[in-house]
Amino acid sequence: MANLAKSLLESNTKDFTDVTPRGKAKAKLFCQGRAKLAQVRLSFNEPPPYTYMSELMSDANKNPAALWNEANNCLASRELKEQVTGRWHAILAWYDSRNQSGLVADMMAQLIFLAPKVAGVLLDLTFKKIEPDDAEDGFEPYHDLSGIFLNDPMTCDYKLAGSPPTPLPTIPQLWSHLPEMVIRHARRLFEPPDTRRDSPSPGARKLGASNPNIYEIAKYKAILPNILDLDIFQSLTCTWSEEIYAKMSVQAMIYCAWRHLMVGFVGIKAGLSAVEMLTLLTWGMTTAGGTPFDRFQLTGSQRSSSATSNSPRHAITAWTVLAAISLRDLINLVWLMLAFQHRFRLARARWRVRSVYLGYLQLVWGWSGLFSVIFTADSLQLVIRVCLLTAIILATGNELSNTLQAMLSAAFFMSVVGMIDPLRVIACRVSLSRMTIRTAVEQAEVGHFVFYVAFWFMAFITAWEIADRESTFPAAFVFGVRALVIGDGDGLDFFNLKADDLDSSTGDPYNFKVWAGMGGMMVFFSYLMNQLIAIFNNTYDSAQKKMWLRFHAARVRELRDCILSHKLCLFHNLWSPSRMQVLCFSSGLLSFGLLMLIPLHSLPFGRAAVIISMTSILLMTTGALLLEAFPFAELMKGNEDNDWFPMTQDASKRRYLRVFCRTDFDENFFLGVDDSSEQALGEKLESIEGQMGERLERIEDQVDELGKRMNEMSEHISTQITLLAQRLGSG
Repeated sequence: MANLAKSLLESNTKDFTDVTPRGKAKAKLFCQGRAKLAQVRLSFNEPPPYTYMSELMSDANKNPAALWNEANNCLASRELKEQVTGRWHAILAWYDSRNQSGLVADMMAQLIFLAPKVAGVLLDLTFKKIEPDDAEDGFEPYHDLSGIFLNDPMTCDYKLAGSPPTPLPTIPQLWSHLPEMVIRHARRLFEPPDTRRDSPSPGARKLGASNPNIYEIAKYKAILPNILDLDIFQSLTCTWSEEIYAKMSVQAMIYCAWRHLMVGFVGIKAGLSAVEMLTLLTWGMTTAGGTPFDRFQLTGSQRSSSATSNSPRHAITAWTVLAAISLRDLINLVWLMLAFQHRFRLARARWRVRSVYLGYLQLVWGWSGLFSVIFTADSLQLVIRVCLLTAIILATGNELSNTLQAMLSAAFFMSVVGMIDPLRVIACRVSLSRMTIRTAVEQAEVGHFVFYVAFWFMAFITAWEIADRESTFPAAFVFGVRALVIGDGDGLDFFNLKADDLDSSTGDPYNFKVWAGMGGMMVFFSYLMNQLIAIFNNTYDSAQKKMWLRFHAARVRELRDCILSHKLCLFHNLWSPSRMQVLCFSSGLLSFGLLMLIPLHSLPFGRAAVIISMTSILLMTTGALLLEAFPFAELMKGNEDNDWFPMTQDASKRRYLRVFCRTDFDENFFLGVDDSSEQALGEKLESIEGQMGERLERIEDQVDELGKRMNEMSEHISTQITLLAQRLGSG
């Protein structure tokens, strides 16, 4: 075949200009031979898959917009999409057969960083739909997708290749899930059925009216093994496109890791923060020499005296608990920094070995990502708590000073923030509303307008102080905010707009103040504040359309921090504790450390109290760290092979992600696209297409009629010519 095509390629080109039937036949044979030659070259001389990967990364690096246009063109054609999907699956199989699937994960992480839209398309192509007839195990077309507050769009599992099916749950497993079951059934009883459809997908297809949380599902399986990769999660935290969170594949990875790992981690973190909050509340609401919470019973005259209303300084029990929490947070922060640095070193080592895949993983694990891990609300809470504990040690007296009392109140407020902060990524209406408000406030339109109003407000207050000279600048600033922003009466009195004094005061300065105050009220309070409200309302509507994207982005950041805090991997070579062992050890250490605080109330401050306090701090810190590792112990189940996120990935252990997704899953719901407008546009395009098709059919019929007539005329003319030739020959 190749020789035939080669001989055809070397033939004379004059055949292309030959209009005889023989020349046309040669031209047709030449085209067929060249197509066969191209097919031979594709099948025998095809470049290896890593060449395609390097070209893909090069295009993503040089011109991601052009690469996205090519991806859109592939998605627009069904036939071309099937070809691209087949080629992509063949590339993944080629890497999987050589135990190099980690290279593809590295490539996907870098592609998310460079061209996230293209990466989202490839991630979706990585999942293959499993038909009911092709399922290796039992396939149920309907699943219960009910969540605690909102129904989930999918459920996932992540198992080793060839692992046996999941056995029936044991009694301890059922007991551990008892609170979730109680909340779920209570929601079914007291919540109207229609309100349970507010899960992230409209128009659910349900089976039966008795349980509206059962949906028809489609099953997908990831072709790429070990797709739950920490590099991919880190790339998602620093991507510049939020639209990637609308992809089914990305949400599947988030939901799988969240359900199996983060639910327990969030509960433990919120519980430990609640202990800190109660400790600070007890300390702050107790007076020096008084009983616990006696500040609620103080009268107004007693509150005015610092000696009777401030909290005690010698509260060694509360100080010990706060010191243990601070030591735990400090260890976690140092561990996060070391784990982040370890990932950076791994990325740099992989870049040195395989330079064909570029070196953008070093930027993914760069300084910006490290700063996002360090400078958080938890770090600020740690700094405030450490400053408070240090200042209390250096202070004198039996009670806190006013400055220390203010620091104690700041520490209490930050403890409330630390308790609520982990709960913001729980799928409920409150979390989504909070995410919408934060997104609306962070919009550039709101920030620019606030800066504009603040600039002219400061200019107006400064000009007012030049003319007034009766109050300090801080007082003028406060009264200006109360008048021009809030519209408070005392602020209006400050601008000489009190109606009772209009007839009693005269003079040019007073008239100037009156007119200036009225002008400021009209400009700021009546116009600019209403403009700010209108801008915020507009940005809130736009932010509400994409609240799910921001919600999943926040979940990915929490997942990244949780995976980086994985400390049980240090003991894989020595000991793999089970979840019951971790739970028993952590509970025992915490209980013993808390019991040691009981003698501190009766012991005087001295060496014995310090020794007991330090011992209790170490025990409670160790117990808290072990308790935070409980979700990982539950995931591993006493076997290090079950660790989803080891320090070094073993390519021989292939885990495949299976997704049971609702059949009505729609990306447009998360992108905020109006389905009704798209449906109307689609119907209009379909009607236009139908009209054009009818017109083309009419034109084709007319062309066929014209062709028939032309054939008849040519036959008639040829007949007449033949007859004329015969007559001339006979004559």
